[in-house]
Amino acid sequence: MLMRREWHFLFLALALDFSFFSDSIPGSSH
Repeated sequence: MLMRREWHFLFLALALDFSFFSDSIPGSSH
């Protein structure tokens, strides 16, 4: 079972990755 700390880190990494990915796409404002 994952701990809250791991979940937070995973979510943060996912959010950051998604943010960079979305930012790298032109004409895409989220």
